[in-house]
Amino acid sequence: MKGLSKAILIIILLTISGCGAGVSTETAKKPTSAMAITSYSLKGFAGTLDETAKTISVTMPYSTDVTALVATFATTGASVKVGSTEQESGVTQNDFTNPVAYTVTAADGTTATYTVTVTVAASSARAIASYSLNNVAGTINESAKTISATMPYSTDVTALVATFATTGASVKVGSAE
Repeated sequence: MKGLSKAILIIILLTISGCGAGVSTETAKKPTSAMAITSYSLKGFAGTLDETAKTISVTMPYSTDVTALVATFATTGASVKVGSTEQESGVTQNDFTNPVAYTVTAADGTTATYTVTVTVAASSARAIASYSLNNVAGTINESAKTISATMPYSTDVTALVATFATTGASVKVGSAE
């Protein structure tokens, strides 16, 4: 009987230890459903993210060409696409003439779509930043809106050539641009 008790005990122990070999549903790793864009910028200009509305707004400086901008972004998703094009942060160019839809796919296959809208700022800047006449530096008084330059003795002032930089879109002298 002793031998039979040992055999039964061994069978019970083997049965119990074998039951734990399966993976329980509580400890199994499920694919994540994380699918957010957590940061976004274009040429160093940070976007404003609205997670609830799934929108991103970026304002770019005056005269920025928005037809081939490269976004730098961070995501919790497994992949990000614009249309069928896989996006790589800091590499992939997109045309932002119109709003662009970014589809973020989670590891579990679910998706979220973020709409990125780029606005180009209007220019209100219109100052002369530097000025010279025939390589003689001028003095700019921004508050008085004047520029003065002291030319060497006997300079022919009828044929001077100005060199300048401006923050505005154009500069006119009289009606000449």
